Amino acid sequence: AAVAASCSARPSSERSSAEPVLREELAESDALCDSLRSELAAARQVPDAARVAGLGELLCAKLDECDEERKELTCRAVALAEDARRQQDIEEHAWERQAAGYDRLASDVACLAQCVESHVRSLSCAG
Repeated sequence: AAVAASCSARPSSERSSAEPVLREELAESDALCDSLRSELAAARQVPDAARVAGLGELLCAKLDECDEERKELTCRAVALAEDARRQQDIEEHAWERQAAGYDRLASDVACLAQCVESHVRSLSCAG
């Protein structure tokens, strides 16, 4: 309002010569303002180099941790596989021993049956 009052207080010839200059300055100012706004928006979209470097270091550290964990898990998996093989060997040996025990028991029972049968025959012959 103060600018408008001062412009209206000036003579019309002075106003008419100043208006194009002011409009040009205003247009330049608007263009500069728009340019700065777009630069600011672009700068906000591009990550800060320090932030990117920090994130890179953080990701590298996390990758190192994951590699260490993977190595530990691989070692544990190998140990578990070896343990499973040992357990399987023990189980197979136990089954073999049990089968051999049943074979031995069957043989002993057959031998005992023969002895009993022989003894029964000898008693029947004697009597």
